[in-house]
Amino acid sequence: MNIRTPKVKAILFDLDGTLINTIGDITAAVNGTLALADVKPIDEKTCMRYVGNGLKNTLRQALADANKSVSQDDFDRLLTTFFDLYRSKPVVVSHVYPGIETLLQKCVDSNLKLGILSNKENTLVNTIVQRLLGTFDFEFVRGVLEGKPLKPDPECVYEFATLTHVDASQILFVGDSEVDAKTALAATTRLALVGWGFKEAQELLQAGYGPVCNTIEELEAEVFE
Repeated sequence: MNIRTPKVKAILFDLDGTLINTIGDITAAVNGTLALADVKPIDEKTCMRYVGNGLKNTLRQALADANKSVSQDDFDRLLTTFFDLYRSKPVVVSHVYPGIETLLQKCVDSNLKLGILSNKENTLVNTIVQRLLGTFDFEFVRGVLEGKPLKPDPECVYEFATLTHVDASQILFVGDSEVDAKTALAATTRLALVGWGFKEAQELLQAGYGPVCNTIEELEAEVFE
């Protein structure tokens, strides 16, 4: 087998919109919750605009865009429902993006350390990863935990660096959003954004973030010589 030379020693991936297309299952849970608040359902493209900063913010933005004002108590109840709905059906239509598994295997064959960092609830992250990418040995799979800051705070990136004994400069952070770009900048890792995720490639480039990889081959070129 021809194993190429890696440019880095470790890769830390975002989950939603980067490794796995989860938007269908997220949208279903959002719409099930909005129905209880007498709010019309949203489509997947709209839901994509609401993800990236944690599920609580996803629901908050969906309500705000519908001009639906609720009390804090009502919001908390809706949020509990949202989590319950999503936890009950986290992987109905969610699927790994084409080419990702092949890329991950090449990374494993090259002895790269692999991790996942998401702003989604930790239990959900681990459930989805186990069901769809359970054959791969990730050194670090982390979602939102109490007491741990969300991306773009770099704390969890540093935790991954410490765990894998890899300097931040030798880590490639791969994501699909401005939040991921800001995380990489804050942690001083290398960055590669993907154009098949929840944020438009043109949007990312106009915001000054890049490189944006529109194909798996382009992403592979950011990993290997």
